[in-house]
Amino acid sequence: MCAKRVLSVKNLSVFIRKTSTMSDLLEIFQKSVESVQPASLLEKQISVTKSHLVVNTTKHKFGKRCHVIGFGKAVKDMALKMESILGERMQRAVVTVPVGIFREGKPSTRIEFIEGAENNLPDENSMGGALKIKELAQTLTMDDLLIVLVSGGGSALLPLPVPPITLQEKHELIKQLARKGNNKMAASAASVAAVSRGYQSMVVSTCIEGNANCIAISYAKLAAVLAKRLTGERDCDILEKYLEEFESQYITTEGLREGIFKLEDKICLIFAGEPTVVVTGTGKGGRNQQLALNFAIEIFKLHIPRNVKVSFLSCGTDGIDGPTDAAGAISPNNMDTNWVKFAQDCLDNNDAYRFFQSWDGGDNLVKIGHTGTNVMDIHVLVVEKK
Repeated sequence: MCAKRVLSVKNLSVFIRKTSTMSDLLEIFQKSVESVQPASLLEKQISVTKSHLVVNTTKHKFGKRCHVIGFGKAVKDMALKMESILGERMQRAVVTVPVGIFREGKPSTRIEFIEGAENNLPDENSMGGALKIKELAQTLTMDDLLIVLVSGGGSALLPLPVPPITLQEKHELIKQLARKGNNKMAASAASVAAVSRGYQSMVVSTCIEGNANCIAISYAKLAAVLAKRLTGERDCDILEKYLEEFESQYITTEGLREGIFKLEDKICLIFAGEPTVVVTGTGKGGRNQQLALNFAIEIFKLHIPRNVKVSFLSCGTDGIDGPTDAAGAISPNNMDTNWVKFAQDCLDNNDAYRFFQSWDGGDNLVKIGHTGTNVMDIHVLVVEKK
């Protein structure tokens, strides 16, 4: 039976109609994001004395003035935490952040936040922020301390092309490049969350790279291996054969063998990394939605036994997958041939968002907004007896 739940990442919430396994997948993803929130990580590494800023064990003298600049998807909370740590020592702060990151309004702060880079591409707003940061940097003297906060997504939030290159030319170049082509902490937190939900859990890899289509095929083959085990296959030679078929340049099976041969009822495998998608179509989506949809098609082809359920989530820890409002998606696991044909058409046109909007009222899209962190993507594969 389906029900509603709230998925919260810090102060972000979204109602999602879910099955029990969908709830588990979302909970596991949530814990992975929470584990790498920049404010808590920063607080553990930075402190101040009367005259020094201490980063780990390295001391930096404050000098006459102390300024803060920052740019990236995760710097909002980093900057606010830095303001809290520095107090009145901070003279000025200029930080560029993604459009829409202040869902509940800007907090009371002395930091000058500039929102820009809509759709993760440089624009006039982000260039305006870059100019303000440049202006601040040019006022520095040898007696000043400048603290620079940087995270993923910073390149789109600090564009300052050198003439004769224009902002529009840089925008188009980055857009074309994007079309072509600390995970361990997040993956470990996801694994702990999976164990707490009753799964045998394993972090398989934290450096998944390569073509999303090939990775989806590899994940589907792995699910088939696990399904074989759950349905009573005990022949080690047959299981080894399946593992050899699964093994590829993207994923190695060395750490999987022991876990698979101990498998009884259900298992959760965690992967982290950043696959690539070559965009040839005109549709809407992101690499996580593309991967989740591709996985669903491949699983359909493999004819998983009816008494085994396969579930898969692919989401970006920054909360935004491509130029969409979703972090990623959960693969459907009960498509018929008509849905598979529609899925393939959407996949071929890089239009995964359209598919997931159409499937089950859009409930398989994971929408949590900007999370304030950015450590690549999390993939969660669950295989269990029904």
